[in-house]
Amino acid sequence: MLSEAPGLECVQLRKSFPGPDGGMAQIIDGLSFTIEPGQFVSVLGPSGAGKTTLLRCITGLDTVDSGEVILGGRTTKGVAPETAVVFQDYSKSLFPWLTLERNVMFGLRLPKAEARERAREALERVGLIDFVDHYPWQVSGGMQQRTAIARALARQSSLVVFDEPFAAVDALTRIQQEDGLLGLWSEFGFTALFVTHDVDEAVYLSDRVLILAPRPTFVAKEIVIDLPRPRDQVETRSLPEFQQYRAEALEMLGVAH
Repeated sequence: MLSEAPGLECVQLRKSFPGPDGGMAQIIDGLSFTIEPGQFVSVLGPSGAGKTTLLRCITGLDTVDSGEVILGGRTTKGVAPETAVVFQDYSKSLFPWLTLERNVMFGLRLPKAEARERAREALERVGLIDFVDHYPWQVSGGMQQRTAIARALARQSSLVVFDEPFAAVDALTRIQQEDGLLGLWSEFGFTALFVTHDVDEAVYLSDRVLILAPRPTFVAKEIVIDLPRPRDQVETRSLPEFQQYRAEALEMLGVAH
């Protein structure tokens, strides 16, 4: 089982990068939000708003100019050991010369036998126990992405950050991956922060949806998703409440509906 999930709090985050004119381009400006332990929260925003930059700041891959990232009441500095990231480009997040088992074992600071046991348990949970000796290039894109999720489970991460993890798979695989992820989230109880461009996906998966303003970005609106769980791809998406949440998000994003 995973350790107790920490809450995540972002307090007045600011981040800028050098601009083409020699000045500094503000990407994030005074962004704040809180995620309760074990919640599933999605982030939506217009292209270029700074969603990936925000995730990199939260996970410690980038430093903020000012503000705080707080996990479980503790301000983080650098990469937090209790945090895992599942990237959009699974082909770049897996080592092609390592088997799926060895990819999941990579980075586990455990005795080899214990690391292998934990990796196999995680791969079994994502339905890949029969493929432990396969290499990434021998399995489908969806299976590669499940391997990346298994790596987060093997680390027993309390906060798992997803950067558009299903954007590169086909529509049917995406549906299967969404439901598989919800099953794992329900079972393990980790806190999930999920970035997506897909409004329907955000509403379907989440307890809350945060909508970012155009750059320099901040949280422009929060939508609380009060839909029953467990969710069903047909029944849940057919609910009038689902359509209302969807329309509210699209309106905030400036999309006709």
